[in-house]
Amino acid sequence: AMDKVYFTPVNGTGSAYELIEFFASQKAHHRVGVCHDENDDFTRAIVTQSDVVDHLYKHSLKQPDLFGVLGKLPIGAIEGFRRHAEKESLVSMSINAQAIHAFWLMRFEKVYGVPIVDNSGKLVANISASDIKGIGSGKLPFSSLLLPIRDFLRAAKFMPPLKCTWDTTLENLLQQIALYRVHRVWIVNNQDVPVGVVTLSTLMTFFRDIAQEK
Repeated sequence: AMDKVYFTPVNGTGSAYELIEFFASQKAHHRVGVCHDENDDFTRAIVTQSDVVDHLYKHSLKQPDLFGVLGKLPIGAIEGFRRHAEKESLVSMSINAQAIHAFWLMRFEKVYGVPIVDNSGKLVANISASDIKGIGSGKLPFSSLLLPIRDFLRAAKFMPPLKCTWDTTLENLLQQIALYRVHRVWIVNNQDVPVGVVTLSTLMTFFRDIAQEK
């Protein structure tokens, strides 16, 4: 799954819910090409899971009760949400390991991101599969993969990891993801140790399920 890019055309006349349902049922698909109809062979636009979350967040600003009571609840108290989040694979990597090991771990575990932790297990950084795109260019030669992750992160100048707790509300979580355009937010405990992860796929599955319950 890690070495494939799935790109599927969808009908531009479909609803936002149909798009969410597609992303929820097709885990490997993170983006779709939008066509006018089934007879249209030309891609008019590209819509990603991030675009869907951004749309829902902006819509919630105009319609504060969009998510109802759920939006105000801690994510740990929302049974369906917690169930989906806990299904996500969580594997961490020590900041003292070589950078190449983080990418190898993602490949082996079939995940797209890993939390980087210090000697006490505290979350200090994040590396995702997409970070490998800049390697081989001027600032990050291929040899940088052999650096300790601590030095690799310093050279790459990655942004700090986004994190939340089980007490974070659904609305605040969506705000983080939409504003920073990230693909995952790490769930940490009181000691900042990663205990879970919320991915865009988590959200797609959760939104599909609550829509089906109505």
